[in-house]
Amino acid sequence: MILKFYDKLYISDKIEDKKNIIDNIEKGEVLGIYLICISKNINHIFDVFAYSELYSSIYKDKTYMVVGIAKGKKDAFLLVKKIFEDYISKGKDIKKIKQSFRR
Repeated sequence: MILKFYDKLYISDKIEDKKNIIDNIEKGEVLGIYLICISKNINHIFDVFAYSELYSSIYKDKTYMVVGIAKGKKDAFLLVKKIFEDYISKGKDIKKIKQSFRR
C-alpha cells in the first residue's frame, strides 16, 4: 500500500504528536489511528480506514491520498464533518469536493 499525504492535511486535535505523525505512520508506529482518504469508489467521497486495516492483502497494491488523520473512529467521522464544513464555508460547490483534493 502506498500512502500519499495531502499538502494541507487535516489532523485531529486529539493527535498529540502532530509534527511527527506522518513519519510515525510511514514507520508503522501508530495505534488507534484512522486515515481519511479519497475514495476510489465513484459514488463515495471519502473512505475512513483504521490504519491497521491497510495491512490487509486487499490494499497491498493500492495507492491512497490521505486528507485527514484522526485518533479513533468517532474522531475520524468528526474530522470528516469538519472537512465538509470547511469546504462549504468557503462557498465551494460540494459536488467538486473530491476533485479539490487531487494533486
